[in-house]
Amino acid sequence: MKVKKAFLRALSMEENIGDYALLAENSWSTHIGRGVFTNFLLDLGLNPTQIAIARGDRDINSALAYVDEKTAIENMKVAINFIQEAYDNKVSTIDTAYLEKWEEASDKGHG
Repeated sequence: MKVKKAFLRALSMEENIGDYALLAENSWSTHIGRGVFTNFLLDLGLNPTQIAIARGDRDINSALAYVDEKTAIENMKVAINFIQEAYDNKVSTIDTAYLEKWEEASDKGHG
């Protein structure tokens, strides 16, 4: 609770008061706090071992799983943006016939 109160106090001094209101007005568990803290450490560029130490994890795999998931999601966003840019700039085209086959396979549970 001490960390949560300190975090909210610091957040209340920021320009984006919406984030503070969201967190101050709603109940949230330590799990959410750990997630916010972990994201902060990732943004600082800490590696999984350093994150595990800072989080107090007994096993590096706890932090490693979180880092891998966040990294994968961020990399997918970058890749999708590259694909969208290429398509928008007419550097590449998307074969809609292929997409339709892929969607059909996905609908049947094969994709």
